Amino acid sequence: MLLGCVCSLSGSQKLDAPEGDRDVQRYLETLKSGTVCQRRAAIIVLHHMGKSIIPVLIERIDDRDVAPSSTLMLANPILSYVPPGSQRDEFSGVIYAYVIELILARDALHDDLDCTFLLTTGDYAYSHGLITKDSNVILATDLARVKQVYSRWWEGNRGKELSTLRLEWKKSVRPLTGSEYNWM
Repeated sequence: MLLGCVCSLSGSQKLDAPEGDRDVQRYLETLKSGTVCQRRAAIIVLHHMGKSIIPVLIERIDDRDVAPSSTLMLANPILSYVPPGSQRDEFSGVIYAYVIELILARDALHDDLDCTFLLTTGDYAYSHGLITKDSNVILATDLARVKQVYSRWWEGNRGKELSTLRLEWKKSVRPLTGSEYNWM
């Protein structure tokens, strides 16, 4: 339930399930430019929306805007190795794709109310939170192609139950599987 989340998008109000498109847009914009606590709260709400939010997130994957203060935001904080090219703010499109991966990877996200990191250690879908191509972190020019890959995956999977998509994800049948792109 979302009522326990005291992180908010404006002040100390609780973050509840979205009431409409305007709320969804606000959460998506918060992923781009909010504080860590605000981004965490937005991710929890979007994750809670489940499968219904996936097409909205896919539409934004080609967003080349750089999300301020997002360097290593998607990386699990317990890692000591930082891959070359990852020490920069992230493209917003990568953040939207990561939320899709979280929806597929986790039945629920923990909210321990600590905003030191974006997620609780066990909630990260990937160690480094990076999309790579040929062992290099992707460029802004790759985002349109990554969006195509996710769109094609969605076309083939939109009719499946979320529980089935999660089982497939656990078996490494994921949106980028079989493409030139990989999450690390």
